[in-house]
Amino acid sequence: MSAETSPGRRLVVAHAPRPVRHDGRTTTAGCTDTRRVKFRKRAGDERGYVLVWMALLLTVLMGFAGFGVDTAKLWYSAQKMQKAADAAALAGVVFLPGDLAGGIAEAKKVAAQNGFTDGVNGDVVTPSQDPTNPDRMIVVITHTEKTTFVALLGVKQVGLKRSAVAEYQGPVPMGSPTNNMCNQPTWSGTPAWTAGSSLNATVTRANTNPQMWCNIAGPNTGKESGDRFTTNYCGVTPIYNCSGSTNLESQVVESDGTNGYYYVVKVNVTDLSKRLNIQVYDPAFIQQGDTCDNFTSGGDEATARALMTSAAGTTHPTWDPSNTSAASYCPGDNAIRGGFPAPTTMFEVEKPDLTPWNDSDNQPVTTSNCSEATNFRTESPQSLTQPIGTFEGISGLSSTKKGSLAYNLKNSNGYLSQYAQLVYHNYVSVCNASMSDLGITATGTYNVLLRVRTNAGSAGHNRFAIRGAITTGSPDGSKVSIYADGKLPMYMNASGAQTQFFIARLLPNNSSHTLELNFYDVGDASVNGTIQILPPTDATVGGTAYSTFTGCTFSRAPTAINQGDVTGSTCSLTNINSTNGYNANLMVVDIPIPANYNCSDTDPFGCWVRVSFAYPSGGVTDTTTWTANLKGDPVRLIS
Repeated sequence: MSAETSPGRRLVVAHAPRPVRHDGRTTTAGCTDTRRVKFRKRAGDERGYVLVWMALLLTVLMGFAGFGVDTAKLWYSAQKMQKAADAAALAGVVFLPGDLAGGIAEAKKVAAQNGFTDGVNGDVVTPSQDPTNPDRMIVVITHTEKTTFVALLGVKQVGLKRSAVAEYQGPVPMGSPTNNMCNQPTWSGTPAWTAGSSLNATVTRANTNPQMWCNIAGPNTGKESGDRFTTNYCGVTPIYNCSGSTNLESQVVESDGTNGYYYVVKVNVTDLSKRLNIQVYDPAFIQQGDTCDNFTSGGDEATARALMTSAAGTTHPTWDPSNTSAASYCPGDNAIRGGFPAPTTMFEVEKPDLTPWNDSDNQPVTTSNCSEATNFRTESPQSLTQPIGTFEGISGLSSTKKGSLAYNLKNSNGYLSQYAQLVYHNYVSVCNASMSDLGITATGTYNVLLRVRTNAGSAGHNRFAIRGAITTGSPDGSKVSIYADGKLPMYMNASGAQTQFFIARLLPNNSSHTLELNFYDVGDASVNGTIQILPPTDATVGGTAYSTFTGCTFSRAPTAINQGDVTGSTCSLTNINSTNGYNANLMVVDIPIPANYNCSDTDPFGCWVRVSFAYPSGGVTDTTTWTANLKGDPVRLIS
């Protein structure tokens, strides 16, 4: 660049040449770039390689997607299998420990309902009884699931296996391990229905003469008189679980709105041609007083006594209170609360079903030889040649009051006297059913139910006893046991009573549980009584004989118990009497079962917890209701 800067002359500036761009190469104008200009290929010219890589990558991605789909499918099938195994185990376990075949069949049925049928499409359903715990069922389901996407990789199917373990703690059997429930009076001409020839003296006494009667009250009877569940009325305060005059614990049978108790008649069926016969001793309410002392000599009482015994001959037991044997035959029916009709008592036999944990859904046997509807007073001819289900109550001995025993006996056409002769202090069949009548079509062990209830509006306590046997030939009691289903209402009316009987069956698998016993309105006596809970005679702990429960706790409501009367180390309670706070109260005993507790569960007379209830002197006329349960959910999954 040059410039002239003289005066008068113009400044001239010479600029450098402008750069010129040629496809990314820079030259200077006026200069010649003799080099060859080279151009890069455009990216779009490489699309073929990308397609190949994308195809390969898509294959991998689709493989992962297919693996995910198959994994989800397998997971879903496994979940479905687990639910089926859980449901099958819960359904089958309630048949244990007595009916393994029924439990297996029910478990397989429920598994099929949930999509897995044994032997179909390669599925295998295997229910079994836990060899270490007879109250537990194990269900294993194996299933082969076909794959969809991973089959392309050679894995065409996957084997799956799921299992479940369920445990059933059903209602605790109460009161008897044999075919007799409550006192069993026998006399010449009325043979005993024994449970077998192997009973030792202790079992025989507790079975045939436990010094307690079965009991049921009419709904208008006061709860404070001892029946906890079949009464609607509360007459004094305080009473456990009453609101004013209303019993909050009244047990209503939903099918007909009336009250009742259930007894289980467990039958071991080995011959389908045999029949089940159930008899009740003194099934009708016939007013006689707690100790049968309403029948004194002279007047209407003498008339009633003569009419009841005139046709019975020497086979009828004496009921005369002056006779030393009277207490053995006296169940002690008593009106308790006046102004209401005597209770009519109904005995209904119900078929076994697939829900042994639920008594209220069993269907009654409706054949003529096993029907609650059969009523002696309305049948013709008027006899007891057929089983009877309904027994009208008769109260009072007044010669002028219609409905009383003496009045009706004197003014009837003979039917009522026959009724009294054949029912009062006698055994009467309430059911004589074939296996087909009971719905039993295969050999096995079944729970036939006997429901006992009374009519609405009545009041009074009816006391009785129950026995059962397989018949068609000589009665066989060895295949029958009868026990109260978790609730045991009973009555004691012996002088110097020492009731020792089987209150609850505690199996080896119940170890580490807590047995809870509830005693309502216990101790209506003027002298002090003692209760002690005793382990089964065959119980062991760690292989050593176990003769005394320890660590027991006693409590009472609504009033507190005197803990000075409690001896937890021997599981006993003293000073039980009517003035020491036991009337209309609930006493609770919690009994911890040792972890290594054991007993002979294969022996029907084994594993029975006993109660010793002693009044060493004086008389006792005590109606009470006892219940038993193992704490925890009755049907539950273990794993």
